[in-house]
Amino acid sequence: MEKLKSPIVIWLLAVIVYVLTFLFLWNSVYASKSRELKKVESQYKTQYTKVQNLRDYVKDYDRIIREKDSLLALWQETQKYLPQEEKMEEWLAQITGMAITSGVQITGFKPQAARPKELYVEYPVSMDVQGGFHELGTFISFIANSERIMSVENLQIERLSGSDKESQQTVRGRLTVICYIYNPAAGVSGGAKK
Repeated sequence: MEKLKSPIVIWLLAVIVYVLTFLFLWNSVYASKSRELKKVESQYKTQYTKVQNLRDYVKDYDRIIREKDSLLALWQETQKYLPQEEKMEEWLAQITGMAITSGVQITGFKPQAARPKELYVEYPVSMDVQGGFHELGTFISFIANSERIMSVENLQIERLSGSDKESQQTVRGRLTVICYIYNPAAGVSGGAKK
């Protein structure tokens, strides 16, 4: 017991307690803070890399905005020529107006089934028309020069029998007018089947 009270043993026990306390504090405080610091440094590097990528991306921001505005203007202009389906009544009224303006009478009018294509849908309408030869040509010209994208297929012209020389109605025609309608679902789903 006397040996435990000697100053060397007391100093030795104090050093051991001090070392154990230091190791305990080191592991509980510094090691956990070190792990947190490494985690934060890793997150910082990840975020810094993202910021660098964004800087590279936006260094041409003005050019990108100009390109976007240009593409948006082009798209809006294109939508005039490829209208949405809900504007079909307006298109049919436009064709009727073209016929009246050109002096052609529409005697038969039959919409046909829509024909889906990759990025658009064709809406054909069979028409029987009657009028003068030049008036029929004017009517087809109006269709070809319309601001909407349209085409004429299966044009058949025949002379009216028994028409007198005074009458303006000299020919009868049968044609199919096709209106092309943009199909927004095709861009999302990869296009309709042909």
